[in-house]
Amino acid sequence: MPTYALMYHGFGQEHPIPRLNVDPAVFKEQLQTLRKESFTSADPEQLSPPAPKDQRVLVTIDDGLAGSYEASLSALQQGFQPLIFLIGDKVNLPGFLTEEQISALATEGVSFGSHTNNLHDYQTSACKRLTEEVIAADLEQSITQIEQLTGKQPRIFAYPFGQVYSTLKKQVRQKFEYAFGTKPFQKASLAQVIFQPQGILTPSVEAAEDRFELPRIYLRRETTTDELVRSLQIPGYATYLKVRTIIGDQLWG
Repeated sequence: MPTYALMYHGFGQEHPIPRLNVDPAVFKEQLQTLRKESFTSADPEQLSPPAPKDQRVLVTIDDGLAGSYEASLSALQQGFQPLIFLIGDKVNLPGFLTEEQISALATEGVSFGSHTNNLHDYQTSACKRLTEEVIAADLEQSITQIEQLTGKQPRIFAYPFGQVYSTLKKQVRQKFEYAFGTKPFQKASLAQVIFQPQGILTPSVEAAEDRFELPRIYLRRETTTDELVRSLQIPGYATYLKVRTIIGDQLWG
């Protein structure tokens, strides 16, 4: 059975992009519902194939905003081990996790991955022009920081804004074991869609052909608990939600 990665950002009203905020009560409800539907937690430190009858989800939280602290504790209470992707130079800033909170969460069993040190400060077009040396130095700084705060070297990376470009991916391959994007689907042939629809059209980690571009299901303010469950159980539903969101963003901003 597959493993699905869920992607959250802000909780409450903390994220500057309102649609990326999820109400903490809804977050709790979503995880409780997944538990009732027999989903278990994937271990971020061991992204190995699950047992045949297991349905697993990996709760990922991008950016390391302050609300990630209580959200992670809530996830642990529901039996899910979250993975927080930190932006290194945001740590200790107002509205973001502090070093003390990160160390405390790591002690409780929360895992941490890199979301770069400060590449979020660049537009994607500018990032693509950065040299490999600059990118490597940024990633090394992020890795060192996380290891110092948690006692563990991060094994997993998340691309800034989900943008994968060659110079960054080359360095990510050298420094990490896995990397996540933000897309809930993968490229597939017609034959794959016909004969392997569950693995192709529902964004499982195992179905991905490239472990440095793993898929995730994007959770936003408007995503209902029912839609989340459908995304995990109905082939193609997560892709439908993604397309609907893109169209909605274009029409309503």
